[in-house]
Amino acid sequence: MDKAPENHEAVYTSYADFVIQLSKRRPQYKFLSQFFSHRPTSSENKTTLWIIDSEHGGLEEKNVQLGLVHSVSSSVKTRLVLIEYSKSWTIDRSILDRICLSLNVPPYFLWQHFDHDELWSEIGHNRVGLGHQIRRISASQQISLEIGDFGARHASFLIVRPSSNPAVSIVLMLIRDDQEEVTEVFSKPYDVLSPRSAPSMENIPEQKAASFVKTYKQSLLNMDESSILSADNNPLKYAIPFIDIQLQDIIHDLEQIRYCIKQLNDRL
Repeated sequence: MDKAPENHEAVYTSYADFVIQLSKRRPQYKFLSQFFSHRPTSSENKTTLWIIDSEHGGLEEKNVQLGLVHSVSSSVKTRLVLIEYSKSWTIDRSILDRICLSLNVPPYFLWQHFDHDELWSEIGHNRVGLGHQIRRISASQQISLEIGDFGARHASFLIVRPSSNPAVSIVLMLIRDDQEEVTEVFSKPYDVLSPRSAPSMENIPEQKAASFVKTYKQSLLNMDESSILSADNNPLKYAIPFIDIQLQDIIHDLEQIRYCIKQLNDRL
């Protein structure tokens, strides 16, 4: 098994340096080394980092230096590290590099997450153009929980236990969401007043759509104490709200299809 660099030894200057050196001995990591070598422009790398700690029976968002993500106080039961991005090739390498080095992330986790169809379709940056054959990952090769359609939305979850405090679980989540907003069901279109009844827009409540990951983050922060306790005992349970939102999206799509079929049948 290929191990990541131990951060306390500081053998490598960066995670990218580690992967580049590793690829010389393990050719299957060549693409990952090329991936880390690319530096997207600031306008491209739409990447957001959230850190949430389970502490004193609740979940709280924290501001933590990237290089100290592995440093957790004794009162923290679980730390959630969410990295959200919209395009695989343009994820902020500096955030990814420093987080992975700090958490001593095994390289096969990143290989598994990024070595998917979505990168092939990003024009100009596909692995075929970089001299790689198309290779699919089989279920037997997966070593972490993966959710999504590996297209517009794709998430991987990895549990890391820092050497400084092995009792604490750190859950690293890489979440790709290529959709700007979550589709919200407009369940009451008739509750909007007509122009003469509402001469000012102030009379109409504003309805905003949140991104998928923001909705997931808010679902986490809304978890009750018993659910948090259960998830602290089994950290992968922190993925349940993500799965629930994903299922709601699927149900909504199915309802739209069913409605269209009904309309077609009614007209036949």
